[in-house]
Amino acid sequence: MKVRRLRGVLNDRAAELKNDLARKARGETILTHIPTGLRTLDSAFGGLERGVQTLVIGHTGDGKTTFIQNLIRGAAQAGIGCAFFVLEDPARKVADKVFAGEMGISANLLGRLEVGADLPERLDAVLDGEHWSDYVAFHAGMVDPDDVLETTSK
Repeated sequence: MKVRRLRGVLNDRAAELKNDLARKARGETILTHIPTGLRTLDSAFGGLERGVQTLVIGHTGDGKTTFIQNLIRGAAQAGIGCAFFVLEDPARKVADKVFAGEMGISANLLGRLEVGADLPERLDAVLDGEHWSDYVAFHAGMVDPDDVLETTSK
């Protein structure tokens, strides 16, 4: 752990703010917040602040994965890389939720194969071309906190 004087942090931040302001004055787009894709959240807070880790906690079945999937989709559609760590569900269940969300069907029905015969084509349509999932680092299962920090600091 690197301990610094607060004055040094203030000096660094002042320089960063001045630089960003000058770049903005030149017409560059400065991304200070990450769009979530959720209009109410984005209009109230401007999205999630860049560089600040966001943790979502809740009970099983509360909709954490769906909520996070929406946040990640919004950021990834803006071309911003994300890390998605899921502790409860196996990777295949998360994949079912992503596919279901993209296709507008129930993940439970998809997992039980209670879907139309056109499923192969619909899966291919989700996977064709560039997809927001290209911007997401993903891990399912228990994870070492140091691995989380390493992944999210990149």
